[in-house]
Amino acid sequence: LPGLALGTTPVGTVNVADPNLRFPQVWRATLAYDRKLPFDLIATVEGYYSQSVNDLFYTDANLRIPSDTARDLNGRVLYGSIGANGVPSPSFVTSLVPRAIRISNQSENYQYGATAQLRKVFSYGWEATAAYTYQRSFSVTDLTSSVALSNWQFGRVYSGAQTATNVDVSAFDQPHRVLLAGTWTTPFKSAPTAISFIYSWQSGTPFAYIPIAGATGSADLNADGSNANDPIFIPTDARDPNQMRFTPLTVGGVTYTPAQQADAFDRFISGDECLNSQRGQIMKRNSCRNPSFAQMDISVRQSLPKWFGQNLALEFQVFNFLNALNPDWGKVRSAGANPQVGLINHTGNTVTGNIRTSQPTFTFNPTNLTNRYPTLVNVGGFWRSQIGIRYSF
Repeated sequence: LPGLALGTTPVGTVNVADPNLRFPQVWRATLAYDRKLPFDLIATVEGYYSQSVNDLFYTDANLRIPSDTARDLNGRVLYGSIGANGVPSPSFVTSLVPRAIRISNQSENYQYGATAQLRKVFSYGWEATAAYTYQRSFSVTDLTSSVALSNWQFGRVYSGAQTATNVDVSAFDQPHRVLLAGTWTTPFKSAPTAISFIYSWQSGTPFAYIPIAGATGSADLNADGSNANDPIFIPTDARDPNQMRFTPLTVGGVTYTPAQQADAFDRFISGDECLNSQRGQIMKRNSCRNPSFAQMDISVRQSLPKWFGQNLALEFQVFNFLNALNPDWGKVRSAGANPQVGLINHTGNTVTGNIRTSQPTFTFNPTNLTNRYPTLVNVGGFWRSQIGIRYSF
């Protein structure tokens, strides 16, 4: 670790900054056009493009650079060895620090999008807006933490070199969004009532499947010391032991044989286009996507008589009103809470003496077939209401 002074006593994780590290910068361009159309419609078209100039990039400088032959039988780059119990032994430059997270820059991230919108003010107090947005977001890594170690572990999954700055779909990519909004205001001048709604539909967020640490296995398939950044291999046939190996699994008093698990896992793959289209390879980062979702908020605002010349209104709001109508509507469902979703349990590795032919062994819970998206992302999946007083001046 050039430039890092170490004593003789092992220490915890250290963060090191590249000598040429710069604060993040972004170049962004936007263009919008408004046009009045027949029937008093107002049309707006807006587009944007954003390119990172100096975004942050995290690598572990204490991991030895692997050789070209340090790959497993699926082509995954290995940063150490993995024992029969599935526990990895990363190859470190020095044993005096477990982690040396190097913070540097990369300028590959980019986003673009366009929105088309129509607005109209009708007679009798009506006004409405309809809009559609298409946008894409691509990144080297997605930074969601204030801690360097967390950004290195959870910012992305990868099967190649950790120093590679290849661009993939960002965890924040949601290509489609439809927005409808409307308000009706009663014609009473002294105490008008305004009823409003906002309806939105949008794409779900992307994610990738990773293994889960089992009773002995670590789920660290590339031996880099983290079990949160290894995308799974998707076999052409999960029943082929040369591609996937399973060990017996007992769930709720029922024992599933390796053959039963292999059959269930193959059916799980076939039931998802993003997995089925990637058979025979390690899955790409953020190549699966959670379901789209729709939500609607409504509000009723009743103006009150002026109080010492001041404007007051009583307001009642319902957030995610669709869920109030039907408990199955308005839910934001996800395969997991993070862009890395555990799917199969790593239980160990076969040991053949050849790092290229050693295989990880797994268990797969067949009951996963019944619910691919079990997680409710947050409280936003349920309806809420509030009442309050609005004071305007």
